[in-house]
Amino acid sequence: MPKTLPFVGLALVASLLAAGCSSYAVREPAQAPTNPFVAEQSLAKVCVIKTTIMAHAITFVSWDNGTLVGATKGPTHFCYYAEPGEHDLLVDAHGVSRAHFTAEAGKSYFIHEKVRFFGSPLAELVWVSPAEAEKLFPSSSYAVLAAVPKDEKLPDGIPVARAKAPTQVR
Repeated sequence: MPKTLPFVGLALVASLLAAGCSSYAVREPAQAPTNPFVAEQSLAKVCVIKTTIMAHAITFVSWDNGTLVGATKGPTHFCYYAEPGEHDLLVDAHGVSRAHFTAEAGKSYFIHEKVRFFGSPLAELVWVSPAEAEKLFPSSSYAVLAAVPKDEKLPDGIPVARAKAPTQVR
């Protein structure tokens, strides 16, 4: 029996390492490309902040209305622009989390990406105030996407997520 414990331990470590692998990669730029608290007049700014080291080897990839907008890995954060209107943010690690919001031009929005484990790591998306976000930013580094799978396009500069088209009433 004691001889199987090391094998089980190695198998567990190997499976955790495999789970942490992703074809998405992030890197820390020499300088953050944008100030989280300054939004464009015609767009909103959304910042996703992950401060925990839990699941640090797993990349949490984010899409807004189908547009790849960024990713976190370990304690990192990123920001993107959102057109005014309705948005659905989807975050995928090994489970999918969603947040719906209505973006207003000239405003900044902040999401604290907490990690929960329900069999697999899952992002718990919690909206926070600018004051709370200001306290969170020092616990993470700015990250930009450095690599994506072949079927995905690496964003040029700061991504812009389009708003959902308004539903037509008949």
